[in-house]
Amino acid sequence: MIARRLDLVIAVLFLASLALPVIDMATGLVDDPDIDENRSLATFPELGGSRDAWRAFGPAFESWFADHMGLRGSLVATFRFLNQDLLDSADSVLTGRDGWLFLLRDTVDYADRLPLPADLCGRNPFDASELAAWVEALEENRRRVEALGARYVLMIVPNKQSVHGDRMPDRIRCRRGPRRLDQLTDALAARPGFPLLALDQAFSIHAGLGEQLWFRTDTHWDGTGAVLGYRVLIDHVEDRLGRELPDAVDSGAVEIDPMKGSGWGLARMLGRVRESRERATVIDRLDPRAPSIGNELPGHSRGPLRPPERFRHEDESLPTVLALHDSFFGQRFKYLLAESFSQADFVWHRGEPSLGPDLDLVRELKPDIVVHEMVERNLLHPYFDTDRSD
Repeated sequence: MIARRLDLVIAVLFLASLALPVIDMATGLVDDPDIDENRSLATFPELGGSRDAWRAFGPAFESWFADHMGLRGSLVATFRFLNQDLLDSADSVLTGRDGWLFLLRDTVDYADRLPLPADLCGRNPFDASELAAWVEALEENRRRVEALGARYVLMIVPNKQSVHGDRMPDRIRCRRGPRRLDQLTDALAARPGFPLLALDQAFSIHAGLGEQLWFRTDTHWDGTGAVLGYRVLIDHVEDRLGRELPDAVDSGAVEIDPMKGSGWGLARMLGRVRESRERATVIDRLDPRAPSIGNELPGHSRGPLRPPERFRHEDESLPTVLALHDSFFGQRFKYLLAESFSQADFVWHRGEPSLGPDLDLVRELKPDIVVHEMVERNLLHPYFDTDRSD
């Protein structure tokens, strides 16, 4: 008798647990916490008159329900507390020292993308075929760009943990082996005159002197880091062209200002925007000589949020540049770089080793300099179909 009653109680509790989310959606019984997931939640789908619209309604409704289910905020908050605070095992973000956050895996979910800390410790090196494929693709970029009359510059921005590794949690500390960037740098150094920008060394020196070069709660460099990267790039271009270029900061076009605020991108991924605090620097525009004239290359847009942008300097005697870039060349970095060129075109390029169709832009624009920029973690992506040795 007691066993039957216990079974009945369990069954009732089970059915109630299934019904509670729907009851909460209908009544608003529970005041769910506001969860920042660094993404837009699915909207309720519209029913159309076509057969395809009816077919699409089911999956779209499922996505909407998953994002708006009753008690979802409480469940997500509980999961984050258990996973991040108690177990310290977040999937994508690593909590470091003194409020520093680090990306554990790339923000794009590639199944074959390798974890960043393992690369920092030298545990996932290129095999011989992968390294050879990268070197050959980059060398081909150089040959084809120079054949079109421009100078090619490969600019690899180091990972945050490669620069500020002293802020990583103690359990990640390891005896460092060669990173993939180290391997690629050595291989390209064997190619006479290959124009690889040595950002890694300059950033390590400045970080060793105690300078903060990255946002504590984001994946990107702050104003100080951006200006350092800009000046290393301009020094390289001046050497290649044999002439001096205007400096955006020294000319008064921009300045670096301190900032304080709530957490940024990595804090959003953890749902800790309010709890996290950011102290860094940002670039402010003061008296620009190179205003933006908007998107002059609409055929090369990479979606509505990634249009090309052109800046034109009042000094037409300066050289021109085409920058093929990822998110490290954000709007504020564009302000910097544009001040050193008569015309600066910025076109989104996620960081693939081969420039591919973007070489048509070089042919069309005839720039003096082509900057091919990517971030170090891009080297972990399996672009080439090679067999890794065991």
